[in-house]
Amino acid sequence: MGPDARVQQLTAQVVRARQDLVAAQVELRTSRGEANNYRAELSVAKARITELETDLEKLRAAPARAGADDLKRIKGIGPKFEKILHAAGITSLSQVAAWNESDIDATAKTVGIKADRIRREDWVGKAKSLTGGGS
Repeated sequence: MGPDARVQQLTAQVVRARQDLVAAQVELRTSRGEANNYRAELSVAKARITELETDLEKLRAAPARAGADDLKRIKGIGPKFEKILHAAGITSLSQVAAWNESDIDATAKTVGIKADRIRREDWVGKAKSLTGGGS
């Protein structure tokens, strides 16, 4: 191969190498741009999660809902169960007093105990007594 042919060959290789370099730079810029977009989305998501966790902690730390009865007056319901019951929308003694058998079963699942315990401890009867409904 003569010098002119070699120059042409090397020139073609340089042109291809430069094209590859430009393509790689474009790809890198695109990847960085996409990465920056993902980083921005992650930041927004993390901020939202932090905001929601803060709201959740405030809710958990808040005293019993305004107008809610002290369900802990029923033997067998402590602070933990009371919070779970409140979260399930059960906030008054009259609600407990009105439970039927299926309500007891559903509540037991919500609270994470056996329905027999609610029956044995007679939450419904005690709630009726506390609300003046008798047992």
